[in-house]
Amino acid sequence: MSRTIQEIESEVLQLDAHDRATLAKSLLVSLEALTEAEYEKLWIEEGEARYAGFAGLGDRFIADVENIITHVRRYPQSGVRVSRNLRKRVLTVFRHDVLYVDALDEVIVVAVAPHSRRPGYWRDRLKKLG
Repeated sequence: MSRTIQEIESEVLQLDAHDRATLAKSLLVSLEALTEAEYEKLWIEEGEARYAGFAGLGDRFIADVENIITHVRRYPQSGVRVSRNLRKRVLTVFRHDVLYVDALDEVIVVAVAPHSRRPGYWRDRLKKLG
């Protein structure tokens, strides 16, 4: 017999603070395998759950990201130059930037970055690209 998420949550909330924090860390680490777009979709869907009436925002976010990426693949120079090879495009509906490197024969998406949360977290990725 499988337990419901509510039963598991009730049991977890009975743990002491240290054990709950350890479990929370494990759960967060398990989300690191998600792509940025998948992570942002979950973030938006959490907002949907809190604010009914905004159904479908996660799917709209993914569609907005995909539209921008399709456009920059066709027109790589269309984004605003941030540095020598780095460009950005602002999503149409959401307050996020698609940051990408305009390489000679390809476009490399560096980040889908929110405007206000964790600014600049993606900068280390540029160093890895060389």
